[in-house]
Amino acid sequence: MKKILIGFLALSLLTTFSCKKATVLNGGSFTFKSTSYSVTSAIGNTTADNSLVCINSPTNSYNECQFIFYSSIVGGAQVIPYPTAGSYQVVTGAPDTTGTQLSINLVLTTGATYNAKTYAVDPNANVHATVTVSGGELHISLPAVNMINIHDSTDHGTLTATVMQTSATE
Repeated sequence: MKKILIGFLALSLLTTFSCKKATVLNGGSFTFKSTSYSVTSAIGNTTADNSLVCINSPTNSYNECQFIFYSSIVGGAQVIPYPTAGSYQVVTGAPDTTGTQLSINLVLTTGATYNAKTYAVDPNANVHATVTVSGGELHISLPAVNMINIHDSTDHGTLTATVMQTSATE
């Protein structure tokens, strides 16, 4: 569980500091423990980023589902291959250099104060997400995958998602 926490924190920092453009989504949602979250905004995945962070932000909550693709640091510069269409193995922690893996993190908050629950992919999961690319825009379809609270392993549930990137803006 400690490795999951460290991997999640590293991926969260990478996602937060690597995003350069906002992305507008047309619909899309993610469902966790039978609760559906409509995507209201997102940041990420253009040719300059390696993640798609889908946000649901109704009154007094801020929920996000992060889809993280492989990137690396070469000679002090971040190298981020743009995701291609295909089947991506869903993994815990950082994706490897094959470009065929996708990491997923889920952060859910409720109430007026920031009280986050953070979930990572179950290390025993054997799931593949389908990624399609049309006109440089991503569509991600995630079948059921078990997610585990990184602070309380007894808190877990099933996540599914279908998100569609439709345009990117500066």
